[in-house]
Amino acid sequence: MAITALLMCSCIFEDMSDCPNYVEDAGDPIDVEFLVSFADTSQTRSSVGVSENAVKNLSICIYHDGKLVKSADFESTSSFSLTLVKGLKYNMYAVANRGEFSAPQTEEEMIGYKFFTGDITKITSGFPMSWKRLDYLAGKDSDKVTISLERLVSKINLTIDSSELEDFTVNSVRLRQGAVMVYPFHENGDGGSRAESSDEVTDGDYASSADLTKLNSGESITFYALENCQGVLLAGNRSADAKVPDEIPASADLCTYLELTASYSGDYQGVAVSSDNVTYRFYIGNDNCTDFNIRRNTNVDIRLTVTKDRIFDKGWKVDYGDDVPDITTDVILTPTTMSIMSGRTSKMTVVKRTFTNGTQTNGQDVSSTFTWTSSNTSVATVNTYGVVTGVAPGTATITAKGDGITLTGTVTVTSVMTYTLELSPSPLVLDKGQTATLIAKYSTYQDGVFQYSQNVASSATWSSASTSIAGVSQGHVSGVSAGSTVITAKYNGITATVSVTVKGPATLTLGWTSQSM
Repeated sequence: MAITALLMCSCIFEDMSDCPNYVEDAGDPIDVEFLVSFADTSQTRSSVGVSENAVKNLSICIYHDGKLVKSADFESTSSFSLTLVKGLKYNMYAVANRGEFSAPQTEEEMIGYKFFTGDITKITSGFPMSWKRLDYLAGKDSDKVTISLERLVSKINLTIDSSELEDFTVNSVRLRQGAVMVYPFHENGDGGSRAESSDEVTDGDYASSADLTKLNSGESITFYALENCQGVLLAGNRSADAKVPDEIPASADLCTYLELTASYSGDYQGVAVSSDNVTYRFYIGNDNCTDFNIRRNTNVDIRLTVTKDRIFDKGWKVDYGDDVPDITTDVILTPTTMSIMSGRTSKMTVVKRTFTNGTQTNGQDVSSTFTWTSSNTSVATVNTYGVVTGVAPGTATITAKGDGITLTGTVTVTSVMTYTLELSPSPLVLDKGQTATLIAKYSTYQDGVFQYSQNVASSATWSSASTSIAGVSQGHVSGVSAGSTVITAKYNGITATVSVTVKGPATLTLGWTSQSM
């Protein structure tokens, strides 16, 4: 045993107790107490009929150098003790509510272990849970180890706000394509376990009649889904309407989604509508645009607001049911051609149009949600709102991209506009206490040809390099004390200056001249 202790110490010291891995009495047995707890203590109604903290059975497997050295099974326990060897490092793994469990003989097998649950609504003993601790040094680390179990399910809380609608009733809610197995210790998805084939997903948790009564009263109800981390599949997407199967063809049948059916009757854009079978489906994730991860031991809060302007939006609503108007939408760029002078601006607009039974009933400016570019910025530029600025004569293509759509327009710039700013008189000379007025002449030229001028003294921004010599306001210069300074005017991005000299008052010098006789 003394040899074992020496080998475990990665460094040699005169005093062995100074070694980081030194354990006194290495090789002797030590009793380690294990305490069972949970990663959190949240408690809500369980739609699958079990307590979130129920532990009917627990299996622990302990490995040293990749080989199983100890395993044990317990029924409904909160603590237990196991005997280990001082000075050895262990990796520990535990699973709960697994039922009959055969401990893998190697740690590699344990890491790849699959926890099969099947239909989550059939769970009666408790949610599947897991825990691991690596590099536990017996005799050096505490002899009390807390097994903090993590539930391998996500808790999904759903609330629906349909207060804007006259008559909207939810008839059913169910999770679809929920995972039926999970890898507790192998992150085979985006940070967690994921379903890898259609055989590993099935219909999941659903709302009871009592749940539907609560949901239609504005209260929240809860569902549970096994971890299914499919990842961020729509990176950069900014529209919830694009989080649909057509955008993720390779993973569409593996991602967990919520399906809701409802009945509705009322007025929509002046049209009387009624349907007993309105269906909505949306994928669940950490956000409503890019992410498709359902992570273990987390809460997902979903608040669905049903409004008149969205109840028949095809990008969000999957199935219309019966007796509803034909609602269609498109997105256009207007105008698609424009002609502007250099230095001038004009706007292109992306409009989302809604048609009811072939008649346009709505038009929304969505320009700010698109990305704008110019094919030739030396001819014309465009900002994030679609405002085009002419730079020099020529033609450029303006492109707007967003929502999976690319729209283009053409801008022709016809001439070059230039501008000058001149101050007069220049230079300016005045006496102390005197006030003089400067003219700020702003001139416009088209293709180098003078067009017109105007005095912008009252609109320009004025400043003096030395207010102790001369002050200025709206072109009115006041001499303060003798000296020279510079007056500056700024207008429409152009700066002009003038030199100012302030003279002091005239002085008379008297003296005596002596003359010898």
